Amino acid sequence: MAILLPGGAGYIGSHTAIELLKEGKEIVVIDNFSNSNPEVLEAIKKISGKDFKFYEMDYMDRQSLEKVFEENNIEAVINFAGFKAVGESVQKPIEYYMNNISGALVVLDTMRKYGCKKFIFSSSATVYGEPERIPLTEDCKTGGTTNPYGTTKLFIEQILKDTYFADSEWDICILRYFNPVGAHESGLIGEEPQGIPNNLMPYIVRVANGELKELSVFGNDYDTKDRNRSKRLHPCSRSSTRTCKSLRKNRQRAKRIIHL
Repeated sequence: MAILLPGGAGYIGSHTAIELLKEGKEIVVIDNFSNSNPEVLEAIKKISGKDFKFYEMDYMDRQSLEKVFEENNIEAVINFAGFKAVGESVQKPIEYYMNNISGALVVLDTMRKYGCKKFIFSSSATVYGEPERIPLTEDCKTGGTTNPYGTTKLFIEQILKDTYFADSEWDICILRYFNPVGAHESGLIGEEPQGIPNNLMPYIVRVANGELKELSVFGNDYDTKDRNRSKRLHPCSRSSTRTCKSLRKNRQRAKRIIHL
């Protein structure tokens, strides 16, 4: 029995792959390297000391995805595939809606066809829009998203809720990530996106090493000590560990929402 990781060569996906391999799980990774690097796959093998199957493909390619299910006994899917930059989503809304939502639907429909009904979704705290209260908890109101990226996550969450309502045989876990940062302790993998980064920490790193000129900070009237906006960060390694724990806990058929 194997766990399928769409987007498994990406930032959180690669860290989670390592944790799963350390636990003795069999994994299958699919990725088209639209925002990741092939070198990451060898790094995962080096860190874990284990091999795994990999398919270079777009997760929206139904025919290729069905081939993955035909050739492997997939028991669960942890979906990390999808575009993830807030700013870019404002510039490319159609691409974000097409890739994130259509891709998730192709995966879910293929899972249903092959009788695989254990699904963990990599969502985001952006589904809360303008928060009704701080700190946020899982029961806070969602909606009112402020960008297409957040809206794709919100729509997919609703699709998953409707799916479970229609068929409670599904095991569904929604993980709402906040701001995972940092590299693996080995230093072999980290957040290394293609092109100019759209996330804060890799952008700061490239400014620090001279690849980019400067980091622009917008706004000077926030309710903080220095009047700049604060950002809550947490290690990516913690997120990947908790992702694996959510897989273990999701043994009973249920729909669960967890903050990471």
